[in-house]
Amino acid sequence: TTSSSSNSNNNNDDPQRIPKRPLHNPRLSVDSVSIVGLGCSSFSTFFWSDDDSTKNSNNGQDFTLANLKEDHPVVQEWIETICYAVTKTGINLLDTAPWYGHGISETVVGFALQRLRSQQPQPLVARDALIVNTKIGRYELEPSQQFDFSHERTIASVRTSLQRLQQQQKAE
Repeated sequence: TTSSSSNSNNNNDDPQRIPKRPLHNPRLSVDSVSIVGLGCSSFSTFFWSDDDSTKNSNNGQDFTLANLKEDHPVVQEWIETICYAVTKTGINLLDTAPWYGHGISETVVGFALQRLRSQQPQPLVARDALIVNTKIGRYELEPSQQFDFSHERTIASVRTSLQRLQQQQKAE
């Protein structure tokens, strides 16, 4: 059984919030993780049909990372969904990847993190209260170039992901 103090610290008493479990890693600033994370692949074009792409184009341009606009109505909806999940349900684990929309998902998560951090007079959620998970290794559509787990590509991927996520930490 879990003690009641642990339950209240992890928001397990509130039926509107996702329960959390303790983390026992002193290197992390987060002391607990929600038992359900938010999969962020859908905050991209990853599952879009051709009709979705046409309907949501940016003034006739394809909906790509190169022309992604934070103020686009679809992007705003995605950001709002992420912010709702974090602030209203207590989810503190966000799962994304460079493969999801070829960087669009990571960029949208970065927009949401910025919004969560920039609220005044204080942030809605402290950045160190969230766990953001991304991946490495899968990048290109061409099967012969799809996977690359080399040291150089891994470090480059981490750096690119941190940039898209608007994080300022170094990848060593």
